[in-house]
Amino acid sequence: MRNINVNGLLFYCLLIFMQKASFIYSQPSATTGLSLNDCLQLAFSRNELLKVADLEYTYYGQHKKALYEIPKTSVIYTQGQFNSIYPYDNSVALTQVIPFPTYFKAQAELGKAQLRGAEIRKEAVKAELALKVKVVYYTLQHLIQESRLLSKEDSIYEVFLHLAEKEISISVEHELEEATTITKAHLIQNAYNRMQEEVNDNRIKLQYLLRSEQIPDIQVYPEDQRILKPDTSSKEVFNQPHLLYLKEQIEISKRQKNVERQKGIPDIHLSYFNQSIYGPANIYGDDYFLTTSDRLQGFQVGLIFPLYYSPQKAKIKASKINEAIAQEQYMLVQKDMEGQFKQVVNKYLLNKKNLEYYDEFILKNSRRMVVQALEAFNKKQINYIEYLSLVNQSFDVLRDYLNMIYENNMAVIQIEYYLYTTSN
Repeated sequence: MRNINVNGLLFYCLLIFMQKASFIYSQPSATTGLSLNDCLQLAFSRNELLKVADLEYTYYGQHKKALYEIPKTSVIYTQGQFNSIYPYDNSVALTQVIPFPTYFKAQAELGKAQLRGAEIRKEAVKAELALKVKVVYYTLQHLIQESRLLSKEDSIYEVFLHLAEKEISISVEHELEEATTITKAHLIQNAYNRMQEEVNDNRIKLQYLLRSEQIPDIQVYPEDQRILKPDTSSKEVFNQPHLLYLKEQIEISKRQKNVERQKGIPDIHLSYFNQSIYGPANIYGDDYFLTTSDRLQGFQVGLIFPLYYSPQKAKIKASKINEAIAQEQYMLVQKDMEGQFKQVVNKYLLNKKNLEYYDEFILKNSRRMVVQALEAFNKKQINYIEYLSLVNQSFDVLRDYLNMIYENNMAVIQIEYYLYTTSN
């Protein structure tokens, strides 16, 4: 431990407390760690769920091309004794069933809705992933600042402990002072150790989100970048990707219901035949002998109706129920999001006022109180225990300030999630 006297203690503590409140934990910002944007880009490029969403979009893009599919054409060749005694009569028949044209239109609308839904789902997955990364990233920022604050607090108590050990008095009061300092120093060290464990735990969480082989380091933001502010250009949550995805499910259900209705419309039946005629014939009184090159041909046009419509009717009813389910799910999530959004905005506004109040009044008064306490202690106007109490209060003020910054940032991150756009 350092050999320091009371004047040294005064100078050391003044050096700490005379600057702006956040000076206690300010250190040169790390330039080698990952920025938030780095983390987001890594997460977006490696996350399996996002890759699945991208594959789903590709799938529906290909599936849309197959929605105009018509049933296979039937080609039947017949040979045998069916027109005359000639055993090599032959016939070729082509048959094609085509769904009613409105069915293809309904299928096309369904395909567009499914593709749009897959596109929105990609953004919904991206928004959820961005939220998780931001929460862990700014939690790490907060924990690192808390650790630095505890480290500074521990350094000050180390000075106090050294001062207590240098006292010659062996009075009960001195023993109490030394015991108080030792206890507080151990409590701070224990809190610091627990804080380091939380830092490591959140670094592992970030590693998992980034799908990284190594535990990542992050850039520690300077003081002027620690407090987030939301983009207040939008006030509604209707464009939130998850909500848009549920809304598109309503549209998909409607289009699916229309497809089922179109399936109940009769299909168009087309057929063509061409067959040989072999043998004697009398045409308008003249005798002829027809060979295999003489052919008969014709075509058929008709409609194909289902003999039993109840199954298709049940499918239409099921589609209506599915649409109602999608509608209710959308309304439920919309109401929940609106309520949660209002709560988080109110929380942000409250934290904003508290931070402004701390900046304007409490931090300044806290610094003034510490300076005056140091002077009073140096002049023997207050005792050791009283001075330690004032130091504790000052650190508690700074710790509360850090917690308010953290709560502010968590609220802003939630607001950004609810107001998420493709540019986020």
